[in-house]
Amino acid sequence: NQNIRGKITQMYFILYRQRDRQQGEGRVNPIKVVSFGASAETSSMNAILRHTRVNPVHFTGVGRTTGLQNDTANTAPFQVIIDADDIWYNVPDDVVQNIPRDDFNIDLFEVLSFLRDREWSANITETA
Repeated sequence: NQNIRGKITQMYFILYRQRDRQQGEGRVNPIKVVSFGASAETSSMNAILRHTRVNPVHFTGVGRTTGLQNDTANTAPFQVIIDADDIWYNVPDDVVQNIPRDDFNIDLFEVLSFLRDREWSANITETA
């Protein structure tokens, strides 16, 4: 359905690191949040800060950095690299001995483009 394509305007990438879970605590605060898309709502960004308890220094992207737009691939602020040690944290060596342990690179522009091209993309709502 051509009428609903391209409706996504705002999304968030939120990275949590399992090793940051404190003994006895049920929650882990994110180590990084990136706002990406065509626009960013201040109320949504404030809600992210409140509910995730991310350090504001680690919350970047559209609406957080003046003039920054996520409109092309390979733009540094929208390249998220997840360290291999974080991906395989606490996984026994014998389980992953034959698996390459490379860092994982995500281009958020590519994620956004992929979702905008799918008919179901209009069903994705803002995080608030």
